[in-house]
Amino acid sequence: MDLPIYFISDIHLMLKRGESELKRQDILFKFLNHVKKTGGTLIINGDLFDFYFEYKDVIPKVFVPFYHEILNLRSSGVKVHYVLGNHDFWVQDFITETLFDKTYFTDTTLKLMGKNFMLLTEMGIYPGIVDTDF
Repeated sequence: MDLPIYFISDIHLMLKRGESELKRQDILFKFLNHVKKTGGTLIINGDLFDFYFEYKDVIPKVFVPFYHEILNLRSSGVKVHYVLGNHDFWVQDFITETLFDKTYFTDTTLKLMGKNFMLLTEMGIYPGIVDTDF
């Protein structure tokens, strides 16, 4: 993976677009712009969306600005990896084939700079549990 390597998690992009959500989006986009300027790799470790459901031919339009930012990031040469969280398991081919360089559906271990990093989905921590809201 290209350096620097950035990790973010639990962004929980919301379907409702109130003032506080727009502020959060602005902060996220500033961070993504910083990553774009420095280059490297971005790893999103779960719960990017608060709720995401993709149909065969339909994606949530409320997230179009985010999709645009990620595609711009990738166009600049940044590699973007996505480890699904318990809020993200309804993805289909738009996420896996278009938006991200690599999508992880299960726990994975990455060797980065000689160190092992274990990236966990909540499903890996609690195997067999579909609803992890306890």
